[in-house]
Amino acid sequence: MKFGGTSMDNLPQVASLIEKQSKQTDTVAVVSAFSGITNKLLTVATSIVEKPIKDKGKFFALLEDILQDNFTKIEMAIHSTQNSPALTDTKAQVLFMIKKLAEEILELQSLFANEKIKNKQFSVLVHDRIVGIGEFISSLLLARVLKLRCYVSAQHVDLSDLISRDSRKREDYLTSKEFLYGDLVHDIRKKLRHVLIDKQVPVLGGYIGHIPGGILQTIDRGYTDSTAALISVAVRSLGDHSKDVRLQIWKEVPGLMSADPRLVEPNYDSKTHTKAADFRVVKLRSRVSFAEAAELSVLGGMKAINPNGIHVLDGHGITFEVRNTFEPEHPGTVISHEDIVEENGIRFISGKKDQIIYRVRSNKMVNQSGVAGNIFRLCSELKIDVDAITTSATTVAFSVDGKASHREKLEEGLKKIGNVKVYPKMALVCCIGNNFSQSVGLLSRLSGILSQAAINIEFDCGDADNNITFIIEEKDCDQAIKALHEALFSGNVQNSGG
Repeated sequence: MKFGGTSMDNLPQVASLIEKQSKQTDTVAVVSAFSGITNKLLTVATSIVEKPIKDKGKFFALLEDILQDNFTKIEMAIHSTQNSPALTDTKAQVLFMIKKLAEEILELQSLFANEKIKNKQFSVLVHDRIVGIGEFISSLLLARVLKLRCYVSAQHVDLSDLISRDSRKREDYLTSKEFLYGDLVHDIRKKLRHVLIDKQVPVLGGYIGHIPGGILQTIDRGYTDSTAALISVAVRSLGDHSKDVRLQIWKEVPGLMSADPRLVEPNYDSKTHTKAADFRVVKLRSRVSFAEAAELSVLGGMKAINPNGIHVLDGHGITFEVRNTFEPEHPGTVISHEDIVEENGIRFISGKKDQIIYRVRSNKMVNQSGVAGNIFRLCSELKIDVDAITTSATTVAFSVDGKASHREKLEEGLKKIGNVKVYPKMALVCCIGNNFSQSVGLLSRLSGILSQAAINIEFDCGDADNNITFIIEEKDCDQAIKALHEALFSGNVQNSGG
């Protein structure tokens, strides 16, 4: 059971859900920091990178407001149990952890003190270590609350030492995510084995140590979802749990929806739209295929689970669910490896902004093998992910994230292959579903919808069965999603085959 920051703000509700679930089956809880805490921690980290601290006292001073916010939550959660020793001990554990971290930050500053230009690795290490504070506190507190208020046998498990800064395998991890994830699963399994054998509920934060390249860069802010996926695979590899493991992602929405409700739901308000019945226009999907979830994982606003979490789960046969913390009786969305054969056609509209399109054109591509390989080998060498690709006999066009590093080197390399045109401030709008090949004229109808909305299509791509992607100007992205969703799901346009 993985809970995000908004869910964790209602700690009694989270504890109640875990208590109920743990009575039915062996349960593991994975949590994010309380909402808003991570942003504040990253601000502190940036401050330290720009102006190093002189002593531990300065570090505690920078964290004063954050610690006070968390201590208030600790006091509210534990004080009601009238257990003063537990309150004192919990605060002491947090302060001890902060003291150790301060010593580590001072050590890092000393190591990088002689650098004329601030080493990027220093910034990565500081941000990564500090971001883990919030999850250490929230997971520690949840374990205590489960023991004191729910009488659940829970044990806090800290994963922050899974990968050490001086690990000999770091270079191997940088070149192979499979190798990295395999070792992480192995180490998590060792951490959890005896806790589960003792019939306790392990409570863990998402932070898993010094990920090579930085956890925020290698995985991104959604890394707790990925940790939950790693834990699911680790638990499945334990003998007693090899056949039946479910991953539940608990959010503040009822499940996966046909589009981002912030765009298509009239008068949407996150405070009032909390249950399935509150949504009138957007369609809640009760069942979603793994292929659909994988497509959605890379799109802004519609992430079922972090893309790295999809990578981890692929091939393990683990079903996962998206559930609503505030409407736990609702089944939410079940995501499985089975095809959703009874629902052909488009089921989701989503988009991704801040894209840059590179178009490489050369007449030398005709009857010449290896040109596309050279283009994408260059992207791989520069560690630039490619989202969408479209080709012709003389042209290859592809999109990358606008924040991707090494773009100047990419453009220099592409100019050696052909004429390069760059399209900044673009967006991907994706229509995702099943069995598109059975729907005659679907691409024509979709293009017509965008034409009626006065939206120009620069490129289109996708696959025959699951995804049609339009590349448009970023300024038109929201309007394109609204237009497509209204036309496809209001009954005006047939979107499935027959």
